[in-house]
Amino acid sequence: PQQRVKLIGVDVDVNTNILAKANMLLHLAESVRDPHTTTDALNQALANTFILLNENETLGALLHPPRNSVDAILTNPPYVTRGSKIYRREIDQVTDTRNGVLLSDYFDSGGLGVESLFLRYISGALKPGARAFVIVPLGLLNRTGNRMKSELLSECNVIASIALPRNAFFNTAVPTYILVLERRRTAVQSRPPVFCAIARSIGETLDHERVPTPDDNDLADIAELFVNYVPGDHKDVSAATPLLGSPIVKLVPSDEFRSDERWDVYRHWTDDE
Repeated sequence: PQQRVKLIGVDVDVNTNILAKANMLLHLAESVRDPHTTTDALNQALANTFILLNENETLGALLHPPRNSVDAILTNPPYVTRGSKIYRREIDQVTDTRNGVLLSDYFDSGGLGVESLFLRYISGALKPGARAFVIVPLGLLNRTGNRMKSELLSECNVIASIALPRNAFFNTAVPTYILVLERRRTAVQSRPPVFCAIARSIGETLDHERVPTPDDNDLADIAELFVNYVPGDHKDVSAATPLLGSPIVKLVPSDEFRSDERWDVYRHWTDDE
């Protein structure tokens, strides 16, 4: 199989890795039927795409942080606050360098929870100008006076903060957001306004049945607006500027997303709105 884009999926769990490979094999059904495709070629494609990093079953991918090498990241990192000290302890016990960095120094950016460690992992992995789309818990965005946010802003711009409805993920009652980050090209680069949005629906019911609701999908509308929005075209944006007249999307000045500010979005809508 020929790949125009190099895709890499990383996980610490053996069964998740196997399931991902099986899912990819289903999507390669046409190649499987092609008599020119060998089993070795399929095995190589699966092995190159999905990487099992369980040398340290606590740290997983954090043990080998990529540096300045990735064009795009899509991820839903684990949310662990209580008991997260074990991750710090494991990091401190790694005394040799990994990918040219000492982990105890590399991940010393403050912040509570494992998601803070993964945000550091993500920001360091991106190439200049590359983007990451990260599912994060609301609690991480609401923390102020946070050194983790300051460190993150030193490397990245916040491009978007998108609120998802409660129970958007079937087994996660915690309110979640899509946080979009872009690696800064230079230290003096200006910061674009932040694309803020509130998704009330996601194209399916939010109960256990998950019935498709294609006519009720704020997330799809937000995605279309985001794709058509080009940061840099709205330099004179004022606070809470509606984007294209949409009631669920606004452009907010970047100074509202400082390290000492909350990064949630509801505060940019009035009670009437």
